[in-house]
Amino acid sequence: MTENTLISKQKLEVTNQVAEETKGILKVFVEQTLISPEDIKALNAAKDFAISSFVDTPQYRPMIVKLASVLSDGQFPTADAKFWQCKAEAEVHFNELVRNVYKIESIKVDVDELDYKIGSLHALIESNEVPKEMGDPILMKFDLKRLQIKRESLAFEMKLMEKNTKYRIEEVTDWCSIAGTLVKDCKYSLNNKQEGMVETIYKKLDYEISKATDEKTKSNLTAQLNTLKRLLFEKAKKNI
Repeated sequence: MTENTLISKQKLEVTNQVAEETKGILKVFVEQTLISPEDIKALNAAKDFAISSFVDTPQYRPMIVKLASVLSDGQFPTADAKFWQCKAEAEVHFNELVRNVYKIESIKVDVDELDYKIGSLHALIESNEVPKEMGDPILMKFDLKRLQIKRESLAFEMKLMEKNTKYRIEEVTDWCSIAGTLVKDCKYSLNNKQEGMVETIYKKLDYEISKATDEKTKSNLTAQLNTLKRLLFEKAKKNI
């Protein structure tokens, strides 16, 4: 036996030993029950809380956050700017609402199809007259269980989609409501965002300059504001 052959044999023996030890540890893991009766008892005690958490917990920002944080005076310094942000927010949520509608309709079709397959397969198995060409009746029972599990999973996904749809509707209606309160203070077109952009940018830059904490940022913002002033001045001269 050559030296290389001896080394290869030793490596193989070590590898086999590692495999055996690993499988032994894995066997102990598999035989362990990690979920204890106490865990089941605790979960049962938390049942009502878990259900209320799903039902009651909103998915998006509450009204006060929309008003004070999203539509902050620093970010949107004019009624027009706030109004158009309401439109932007509503558009995003309405688009997702439409997607949800089609997803729910698609899931319903999948559930109907599964119900048909489950019913047909269950009736065939219960008849004890499964043709040989259709396969092993025992394996068909496993297929039936998989279909039933898939149906339950889809039912849960549909409930998640239903909750998300509820809060997408709330978002669209909230932003519509806020926009309605802003209309009376808007100075520009409610259908052309560009008309009020100059004043919005002007006031936003002015605000950011007042809040700037370092000279570099302040200098950069001031340069932008001065450029805007120059453009406005040049436009005014042309209109004289």
